[in-house]
Amino acid sequence: MTAALELNVSKTDYNVLEVFTEEWRQIMAGEERLAKLIYLICTSRLLDRPMHAVIKGPSGAGKSEIRKQVLKFFPSEDVISLTAMSEKALIYAPQDFRHVILSMAEATAKKSRGLQDLLLREMMSDGRFSYSVKGRGLFSETITKEGPCAFLITTTLDALNPENENRMLSLHVDDSPIQTRRVLRKLAEDMDDDSPVLDHLPLWHQYQRRLRMILSDIEQITVPFGCVLGDMVPASHRRIRRDFGHLLTAIKAHALLQHEHRINKDGQLLADLTDYGAVRDLLVDVFADPDMQPTMRETLKALAEIQPDIGGVTALQLARHLGISKSAALRRLQDAVRECLVINQERRRGQPGRYRTDDEVLNPLPTAEKVAAAWRARR
Repeated sequence: MTAALELNVSKTDYNVLEVFTEEWRQIMAGEERLAKLIYLICTSRLLDRPMHAVIKGPSGAGKSEIRKQVLKFFPSEDVISLTAMSEKALIYAPQDFRHVILSMAEATAKKSRGLQDLLLREMMSDGRFSYSVKGRGLFSETITKEGPCAFLITTTLDALNPENENRMLSLHVDDSPIQTRRVLRKLAEDMDDDSPVLDHLPLWHQYQRRLRMILSDIEQITVPFGCVLGDMVPASHRRIRRDFGHLLTAIKAHALLQHEHRINKDGQLLADLTDYGAVRDLLVDVFADPDMQPTMRETLKALAEIQPDIGGVTALQLARHLGISKSAALRRLQDAVRECLVINQERRRGQPGRYRTDDEVLNPLPTAEKVAAAWRARR
């Protein structure tokens, strides 16, 4: 057992999500950003307004496995996993849903889920729902289920009930050939390695239980730069009014994970720009331009992944990274240059182009440095 796995968050350079990533690599291939975001969403169950998410992807892409593996890092008493249920199962569940993770398997297109969708919508919006059971009189009983809870669901559908999906983050698994290759390599490695990799999970369970106890002694969690951030996020984003709330909650959840360095003398837990910087990286796909073509998005993401500090990326490097021909990679890069999304840094005639893209092309959220500068100016 390494020192990192002991979750000694008193160390000033300790980052819980980075330690989680180290653990994740032992059990799964790739999908680190998605796994960290789901872990943060699940941690937000402890807050007054938790986050919710739908995890989308084609059949066999691994979305359910990713969800299941992340949930293993949380104590069993905080997880309610449902594979299949009747429309009224939530009403007659034996327990409330206060500060738990409500995890549901595949959402389908069945029209009979109208009541279930309504109950989930009320839970996500108000943190509770009530249902009147008709008896001999007008209404003999009102059943109320208390929340709030963090809600997770997976689906192969492109969209769910729009009223419900508007209250959730839409997350997508990576079904690219590159990710498939990572999975195949991991499967091959695991076939040759029978050593257990999850013996440390009780430590993660204890840590989450400790967070629950810590919250009972904290007056409030505050994002002191929240108003500045609200003035800087892209107002043109079609879901910004709802997604901005998720952004603030994610910042608070990350600050809670780093609570040892965030609690002041008045018992307040103050998020800082380090929390925002970490969350910004995780939500890059959520706040990206929804009208950008998938091929263009794939190209820009690949450039961001492989571009060196100096010199830019060649069409051949991009082709090898994406598993496409050099000519196809070059066409993509030229299209991106024409749309002013990519810069060709090579100025010498006859030399292969060297292309770079800016971080904010893919992620319209302002950088932590820009938020810091605006915050200093306002103060």
